[in-house]
Amino acid sequence: DNVRYIVRWKGLQLTEITWEYWADIKRDFVDEVEDFWLRQKAPTPAEVNKISKAPHPHPKDFKKMKESPIFGVSYVERPIAKLDGEEDVDVNIEKDPSVEYKLR
Repeated sequence: DNVRYIVRWKGLQLTEITWEYWADIKRDFVDEVEDFWLRQKAPTPAEVNKISKAPHPHPKDFKKMKESPIFGVSYVERPIAKLDGEEDVDVNIEKDPSVEYKLR
C-alpha cells in the first residue's frame, strides 16, 4: 500500500497531475491500475524475434491516418456484480499465467 502512482486526472491539465498512494485510490481505480500493469508487461521472446526481424517499411509506404486511434480503452473482461433479484453472471476470464500480481 506504500506504492505511489502519478495520476493524470481526466479533464485537468498536465500541470494538475498528482502523486497518489495506492491505498487512497485502490477502491475506485483497480481496473485502471490493472490495465497499467498489463501494458507494462515485457514482450515474450517470440514477440521480440518477430518485431526485430520484421523489415522496416520504406518511407513512401507510410500513409496519413484518417483519424486518431483510441487510447486508454481496456479490452480486459471483468466480472460483473449481480444486483438484487438477478442471477450470477458467469464470466469466463482466461488468466495470463505470466501475470504475477493481484490487485484485488
